[in-house]
Amino acid sequence: MLKKVMIKSHIKYLRNSHKFVMNGNVPTFMMQVNGEFATALFDTGSSSFITLKHSDLEKLRAKNLVEVIDRGFGLGNIGVSGIEVIDSTYRVKITNLRFGPIRIIDAITETQNVPVSLVGTRLLDYAKVIIDNPRRMIYIVPLNNEPIHPEYKLPNLGISIIDGRLTVSEIWENHRQNISIGDVITHVND
Repeated sequence: MLKKVMIKSHIKYLRNSHKFVMNGNVPTFMMQVNGEFATALFDTGSSSFITLKHSDLEKLRAKNLVEVIDRGFGLGNIGVSGIEVIDSTYRVKITNLRFGPIRIIDAITETQNVPVSLVGTRLLDYAKVIIDNPRRMIYIVPLNNEPIHPEYKLPNLGISIIDGRLTVSEIWENHRQNISIGDVITHVND
């Protein structure tokens, strides 16, 4: 199925519209996490469904609105300034996640040290997304009106290329006894 993000200036989907909530022409909007509002950025460079900002997680945990289901340890982003070492990241279950009229049941997300929570292009499996920069609006139009029950394949480790080799860069708590950060991956089983 072809997935598209449309950039337009004349839209008729007012019911599904969200004003950009941050300054500039970045498609940011308010999402609801079990009734609590949080800012999200539609990130066309992310193939994930949702990535929760660490400080958003702490606010939601303080109100018992999310369930931490696993903890990971490892490296963060690798960029021009080098490798960002993080002590932990979390895998979180959100029982009721909403983007306007779209309702996601039992969403699983991971946390990262990002400036704002991210919604990735996996949303396009369930909705049409239209970005209207001149009006600073984002439209999230559901493909159907049913609540979404996403399926997840949750990896047990993160992989990065370091010094030209596939290397373990993140490990989830339940698998720390068999593998270490920095281990080189020599082959992959199907």
